[in-house]
Amino acid sequence: MTVCHAFIPLMIALGAWTNDRFVHFLWASVFFVCTLVILSGIKALTSNKSDINKYWERATHPEGISRSHAIAMAFFVLFLGSWVPDLDWKFGVHRSPLTHSVLPFIGMMVVVKKAQFGNKQWNQLLLPLFGIALGSHLIVDFFQGGNLVSIPAHYEFIFYSVNGLSLCVFSYFQMRKVCKRRKYPS
Repeated sequence: MTVCHAFIPLMIALGAWTNDRFVHFLWASVFFVCTLVILSGIKALTSNKSDINKYWERATHPEGISRSHAIAMAFFVLFLGSWVPDLDWKFGVHRSPLTHSVLPFIGMMVVVKKAQFGNKQWNQLLLPLFGIALGSHLIVDFFQGGNLVSIPAHYEFIFYSVNGLSLCVFSYFQMRKVCKRRKYPS
């Protein structure tokens, strides 16, 4: 069990299952792979000791969890991260700077750190997936026309770029950090 499992009922209740959701999930998956390949280096990808291999192995096979459950959860977290920015639709505003920024990731980081339930190792391993999916959503929204609420049009590029790329890079370093740990808090 992870913190992310708690979001399953929320997504069922609030989630809109549209073509847009599928597109953002697909982009989140592509961004996850591309970000790791670019930052790890294509040559390192062929090595069993590369960051991408270590991370994927640990995130999809935590101790005491079946591999199929862990892989399904990894893809759910990618979907969750790509969905969270559009939660603002439920409040009658779309592309709010609050949901289309690094703030949801910071919120999830706090929840993962303070959570008193679930597998703490797995919570930490899934966090970078959430960040990369969230970052990919912001980058894709920029190319779909931006239109952030309360931000002048000439600052949207800067806002989306800084937030989206920061999320991808920070998630990568978070991934490397959790891969280097030998022991996790219980």
